[in-house]
Amino acid sequence: MGGSKIFKTNMELITIFCIFAILGLVLIAGCIESGVSGAEAVVIKISPGGEKISETVIPCSGIHQTSPYIRTLPAKISGNGSFVIIQYPNISTELITRAVIIDNNGKMIKDTVFPAIDKDIFDLIAFENDTVVAISEDGILYSFSSNGDLVSGTSVFELDGEITKSGYTFASAAPAAGEEIVLAGEDKKPGYVQILNISPEEKKVSETRIKIGGMPWIHKVIQTDDGGFLVGGSYSDSASFPHSRPWIAKTDDNGSLLWENKLGSVNDSFIDFYESEDGEYHIIYAAQVTGENGSYRDQYIEAIVDNSGNMVSTANDSILKYPKLISKDGLIFTETISGTDGGKKLHIIKTNAEGETEWDSLCELSESSATSSSIGSGIVRTVDGGYLITGARYYY
Repeated sequence: MGGSKIFKTNMELITIFCIFAILGLVLIAGCIESGVSGAEAVVIKISPGGEKISETVIPCSGIHQTSPYIRTLPAKISGNGSFVIIQYPNISTELITRAVIIDNNGKMIKDTVFPAIDKDIFDLIAFENDTVVAISEDGILYSFSSNGDLVSGTSVFELDGEITKSGYTFASAAPAAGEEIVLAGEDKKPGYVQILNISPEEKKVSETRIKIGGMPWIHKVIQTDDGGFLVGGSYSDSASFPHSRPWIAKTDDNGSLLWENKLGSVNDSFIDFYESEDGEYHIIYAAQVTGENGSYRDQYIEAIVDNSGNMVSTANDSILKYPKLISKDGLIFTETISGTDGGKKLHIIKTNAEGETEWDSLCELSESSATSSSIGSGIVRTVDGGYLITGARYYY
């Protein structure tokens, strides 16, 4: 009798196991069917006046089906070419890193895969000697020649063993005087920011740790014309956590904090900033607007702060989009829209330094049945005054 009960119990367990196994197979099949079936990176060259010169489509075969993404990072180099880093996870979740060189006619002249680069690249810096430095979140500097060859890969902690390993990933980098690099991120000690001034050629690093208070998140850092640093991003304190607001901070050339400014309201989102010719700082952020259907964001705000941290002006912009490229020469807005013929077009708006529309262009894109696209996620101004716009398309 006992054996019969055990047999019955085992059969019930086996039946339950089989049901769960079948359900698992159904879920897996569903995930595969709903996963991406193909993806491609897209590189578009735009003239200084907004006309499309070329469009290069780069298939990304073997991309991870259920968690696909393609990161594209363009860099400005001299001569008849453009440099782009492409990263995406393959079917085994390994990170694929490719360096692509494209000439100004849109022809891809080199495509190299680098298995040794298995870290997320968040920024590229191009120097006048056409060396391009790709910077990973864990502080590795990958130096490339202008033809796409990897020259070296060095951790900032190898350059100087005394540098604090904060445990956080670096978030922003920018060129500095004398072909140096400034690199910034949050420090492991709450309320602190870490800034590194790096000289790759001399293999020297100087470190600055700035006490901010609260919880600052670095989105951008630049070296200002007076030799100091401007950092910006999001800021949260005990009263607003886990929400945040836009924030900037200014240091002198020794890294000592001069002032900080918290902008907008809680739940507004930092976008970018730049330093103008007259030494003022223009900060762009997205305001949260509450309407009949709840909270949404449909505009950006430009705040201007002087070199002492005093607010000069704040203005809402009439363009209901967020700028993708922000500089002292003006702003660039991009969006992919559907054409009347069913095709896709790239809409680009260029404003000048005064905020006036300089040109408004609608460029035809190559025929595609992609379900979604992120064209415009990467954009950089090229040496000829035009623009390199990158992104990706996904097929489901």
